Amino acid sequence: MTGPFPAASPAKRAIVIGASSGIGRALALRLARAGYEVGLTARRLPLLLELQAEIGPRAFVKPMDVSDTAAAMARLEELIAEMGGVDLVVVNARTGHVNADLAWEPEAETIGVNVQGFTAMVNVAYRHFVQRGTGYLVSSSTRFVAWVNRKALIGDLRLVYAADTEEAALAALAEFERRWLERYP
Repeated sequence: MTGPFPAASPAKRAIVIGASSGIGRALALRLARAGYEVGLTARRLPLLLELQAEIGPRAFVKPMDVSDTAAAMARLEELIAEMGGVDLVVVNARTGHVNADLAWEPEAETIGVNVQGFTAMVNVAYRHFVQRGTGYLVSSSTRFVAWVNRKALIGDLRLVYAADTEEAALAALAEFERRWLERYP
């Protein structure tokens, strides 16, 4: 066992959106150490390539900027196809600024990433999981809770937690593992 969840079977695949640093990077490493194939996405390609080198051949890289929603949606669909489907998507891309003057540009960037980009990534993941009839979605965005409340759960699709810290994200992944082991003992 590596971390808070057991080693994965070769068929377990996850994508971490926003994997270049912070919580996303830590989650990608933990998943890889547990034997997952891991798709890595973020804007900063050099950091993704460093992470891919650290993880090894089970890492797939697809750079994207979630604020360019149409392109990011297409790239996420490509990555899912390249990986042969996925069981888990972690939507971790987010940004924020101290903006005491309420200048519009920083606010527009925050909306582009945290609202539009988030919604676009969840949309692609949700459609993939509905098509498969199963899947798990974890997010570090507080907007996730409101989005989940508007969607019907279909089949074995599980929309898990919002997580604002690495610890909370790991708890969400532990819940994913618990549910996976219930289904596939």
